[in-house]
Amino acid sequence: MDDRLDVVEMTFKEFSESRDQWNSAVRRSIDRHVFLTWEWLWNWWNTWGHMNRFLLVALMDGSRIIAAAPLLHPKATSKLIGIGKTQFIGTVASDYHSFLLTQRDPEHVKVILDHLARRCGLIELNSVPEYSQTAQLLRAASHRSLRFEEKTTDECPYVPLPDNWDDYFRTLSSGFRREILRRERNLRRMNQLEFATCEKVEDVAEGMRSFFDLHQREWAAKQKRGIFSKQTDRDFHLGVASAFAKRRWLLIGLLKLGGETIAAQYNFKYANKLYCYLSGYAPEYSKYGLGSLLDMYLVKHCIDHGLSEYDFLRGDEPYKKRWNAVTRRNLRFSATRKGLLPMLRRWIIKAVDSVDTLRTWAVEH
Repeated sequence: MDDRLDVVEMTFKEFSESRDQWNSAVRRSIDRHVFLTWEWLWNWWNTWGHMNRFLLVALMDGSRIIAAAPLLHPKATSKLIGIGKTQFIGTVASDYHSFLLTQRDPEHVKVILDHLARRCGLIELNSVPEYSQTAQLLRAASHRSLRFEEKTTDECPYVPLPDNWDDYFRTLSSGFRREILRRERNLRRMNQLEFATCEKVEDVAEGMRSFFDLHQREWAAKQKRGIFSKQTDRDFHLGVASAFAKRRWLLIGLLKLGGETIAAQYNFKYANKLYCYLSGYAPEYSKYGLGSLLDMYLVKHCIDHGLSEYDFLRGDEPYKKRWNAVTRRNLRFSATRKGLLPMLRRWIIKAVDSVDTLRTWAVEH
């Protein structure tokens, strides 16, 4: 490694004061995505950080960030074993994770792993895109102290966007095209149908209220709890939406019928891509396929504004394939210190996590 580079652990206070410095490094990074931005990470930590210990390892050239791993070390999973899993900041909420790498240098990842091997018992890096430089370098990592395992976890469909909407629309199956246009005509016969976007700071509160309400109504109709039943989750996304709107990274798509919002999709616009995060629909209009209609308007909006990709994010739901989506995959890299005791601790943590997952599922359903 370059002798000019220093390995440092940033405190959250230091990270809080490094917004421009961090985002500049993200813009230069190889695995650039919206979930690596300062605004996303800061808001996540500001909401849930009190339950964890901040562990951001960075390689610095003076004040310039060259590489970094934005991680956390949670409180002990069990008093019996006294350790928890070291994970990415934003785990669960973020669809993609990666190291911040501004150069294709395997040594930078090795130095970060050396540091983590001394600090952590079990490292679990979830939702790493398979095509990313982070995944390539982790796959190639041969470490004297860590034992690595790799597993495919999520499918992440996306649509590479062409320059012209009409040309793209014609590539879809004829049956799907007829179905969307028929449903659109039926809604227009009922009342004035309008597609709108919420992107400005002053419109965020109203746009997010509509989105939260529709999302919860949709899930209540299925007799399930939506993720916004907790105020903490609402507060996190309100903070993200406000911060993203200031950066022009927010795009909430709205479908209105006679002035009433009947569908909303909460999206992020970053690095010439649209990240389709979550949506909500009025249950009484479910037969009109509001999700497909809103996707149609949003894809057209993206093409008209020169975006290169429409990313459906995690999940292999069948409706995504109807848009001729291409599939990427996410990976999980698990690393344990070599030796019998670390392996035993890992098995116990996995067992405890399985029980916690079942308990959470039971509560939510």
